[in-house]
Amino acid sequence: MLAGRNFGKSIKEYGRGCRKADRVGSYFHPIVIMKLLNSLFLTFILGVFLIFLSYRTVANWSAAIALPEEMLVEKPSVEIRNTVDGHLAAWVRNHPAFPKTVFLLQGDGKARLEAPMILADASVQYDGKCVTFLSSTGQAVCFSISREACSKAPRNAKYFSGWGLVRQAGADIEAQCVGAGSGPFPPVVSYSCKCIGTAQPNVNCDSGGPGATECGTGSSVASISVSCSVSCGEGYYACCVD
Repeated sequence: MLAGRNFGKSIKEYGRGCRKADRVGSYFHPIVIMKLLNSLFLTFILGVFLIFLSYRTVANWSAAIALPEEMLVEKPSVEIRNTVDGHLAAWVRNHPAFPKTVFLLQGDGKARLEAPMILADASVQYDGKCVTFLSSTGQAVCFSISREACSKAPRNAKYFSGWGLVRQAGADIEAQCVGAGSGPFPPVVSYSCKCIGTAQPNVNCDSGGPGATECGTGSSVASISVSCSVSCGEGYYACCVD
């Protein structure tokens, strides 16, 4: 009787051992191994993709922070406003051929702007009698003492005429434009060159004077250079002072 019980117990323990061995053996079954390898492969691919995505994101951030040198340099622009005394002025900024330059159009006050005009990435063409400002988008503005003088300007150009066209370059006139803030640009008296009506009393001019339609001047004091030129229409004479 005791031997029978021991035999039954041995059979049960043998059965449990076989089932345990089957479970252990199933871990090394080819199908299980293939599933495990597939899972590891997919995890590896996902990890590589996430690393690549993180690299691209960091690279884009770096590119946004480290802009090319040519983008860090401010491009030329032209800002056109009314002056305090009823004329028009165009402040040229960051233009290599016209540094610290302002163009003044003396007129009868009819050419008034309701709001300032800004031409971005602008080119400037000036021949003494006409100045044309042209933006990279095709917007064009002309200052001249006669429409014929701006015959080469684009057909879509907005044209302003007057009886005096002044070009002045120097730190002083630019500083006055900066100091104007959002208000009108400086008056005619701020310029070294201007047009004066022939009916007005004569004034002392270092160059030009009654009968002259054009004049120019230039000076340099304490390493500060100033240059100015003007062209005048009929009924006015050019006057420049150093």
